[in-house]
Amino acid sequence: VEDPGLIERTNARIRRELGGAYGYKRFRRDGHQTVVEDISRLHYEREELAKFEGIESEWPLFLAYELMTACCEQRWDDARLWRHRLESLQVDHDGERLFPELYLVPEELLALERRNPGSQRRVANENVPLLWTQSLAWLGEMLLEGLIEAEDLDPCGRRHQGALGSPAVLVALVPANADVAQRLLNLGLPVSQPEHAGLQVLPSDALRDRLERVGADAALGLTGHPPLRPETTVTARLYRQGDLSLGFLPAVLEEGTFFLSHDPCHFVDTVVNELHLLQRHWQGPGAPLLLIPVQAALLERSSNLLLELIGRLQSGCVEGVPVQFGDLATLAQQA
Repeated sequence: VEDPGLIERTNARIRRELGGAYGYKRFRRDGHQTVVEDISRLHYEREELAKFEGIESEWPLFLAYELMTACCEQRWDDARLWRHRLESLQVDHDGERLFPELYLVPEELLALERRNPGSQRRVANENVPLLWTQSLAWLGEMLLEGLIEAEDLDPCGRRHQGALGSPAVLVALVPANADVAQRLLNLGLPVSQPEHAGLQVLPSDALRDRLERVGADAALGLTGHPPLRPETTVTARLYRQGDLSLGFLPAVLEEGTFFLSHDPCHFVDTVVNELHLLQRHWQGPGAPLLLIPVQAALLERSSNLLLELIGRLQSGCVEGVPVQFGDLATLAQQA
């Protein structure tokens, strides 16, 4: 959310409607871990939820989020207030002061609490510590003490507000081999081999394999990035590894990773969908670069569909998305 006014109104409403002395309720009429919860039930009917009104459990977790947010926004006076509120919610556990998962209303105080929400004492449940709360609170402590900085947690600057989207999307063809490249050139299309652009273009799996090693640390038992298929917003940027400049094909357009890419009509629809996605959701400097892999089979089976798509790209606008279509060597300088 980028609108400061909307952020402030939302925060105010959360604090007003969900806030309490022991943290925040997750949502109104939340029966989770209240003493009247029926754990044998899979769900409640809507009218039954009224029995949880005013006695919902309160979670210190959300105060830890408030602390972290204040630190990342350098609102240090606010951060110290949130830390002070959190400190009072710790409980003794094996000789340490730690955070429970939540605080609930004891059975003998339910009627009084329903009559006047927020008036009665609550007790901590037995899940101590909730690692989620504990880790955020410790991070907040380290930020307040200057042991770490927000940049250490967020080197990409995602905590800063920034423009979402891109004025245009760069689009280049990546032929599967030299023969396909020559056939595209014969059709008068802008094509350059990746090496001519000073780039090595690799399949999306190669990016996934490289990202798996980011953040890995055997001594700490950290395995690094999960082995997930990279999304188009991840492959639409260029990378450096040592002296190499690398580009990666989008997984949804690769025949080897997504079976629907074998359907030429679906292939074209996917290109258009990815253009919309990149223009709408792009973050960061430079423009997003969509690399379209061109296999020999696509030329042989559906050259008319491919040429129709390229004609739309050359027009400079596809379904309202401004595009810049050209050879990779030229476009790489703007990506």
